[in-house]
Order: sequence, then C-alpha cells, then structure tokens
Amino acid sequence: MVRRLAIAMLCLPAASVTWSSDLDKEVIFHIGPRPLESALLEFSREADVQVAMASASIRNVQVAGVEGKYPIGTALVILLRGSGLSYAVVGSTLTVTDNAIALGNSGGSLVPAPKL
Repeated sequence: MVRRLAIAMLCLPAASVTWSSDLDKEVIFHIGPRPLESALLEFSREADVQVAMASASIRNVQVAGVEGKYPIGTALVILLRGSGLSYAVVGSTLTVTDNAIALGNSGGSLVPAPKL
C-alpha cells in the first residue's frame, strides 16, 4: 500500500522546470511505443527535466510515444495521450498524476497541464 502511494522520482538532472517558459523549450524527442514508466525515463533524459509519478498511476500503462521536435509541455501531453493521466508542475518537477492522488501537501504549487 505504501508503495502505491509513494511518489517515485524518475530522474534528477541538473536542469529544472520552474517557469512555464521552460515548458516552451523545443526539444527533439525519439520515444517509441513502450510502457509509460520507460517512456517517462526517456522523456526525462531527452528533455533534461525532473519527472515524478505515483507508481500506482502508471502500472501497466502503454503509450504510443512521441517523435519529433516539440515544446517540452506539448511533448508530455502527446506522450500521455490516451493514458487517462496528466501532469502538473510541482516546484521544479513535472509530476505525472491521475488527478485522484492528492499532491497538495507536496510543498509546491500545481499548474494544470495544457490540453491539445
């Protein structure tokens, strides 16, 4: 039960997403179809951003991937399309959530993900 509720940190790169303008930075993505956990690890590496998720939220989720040059925020929306998940900016972290998990006591402010 504790494992399902824990927020798992995927990567801790030096760069951080702290302002919405950082989400507008264009990056070339090469993430093919795969399990979401693996896709988020690759997204974090390619975008050079910190990503967190609730492990229960992504269990057994497959995504189509994202290929091409996109702003970071747009690429994450594309990556999450059809998964029932979205993301929010919590402090300097992109946090993937199913909106049923309370993130309010994380110490950060939630910024809803843009819709395509």
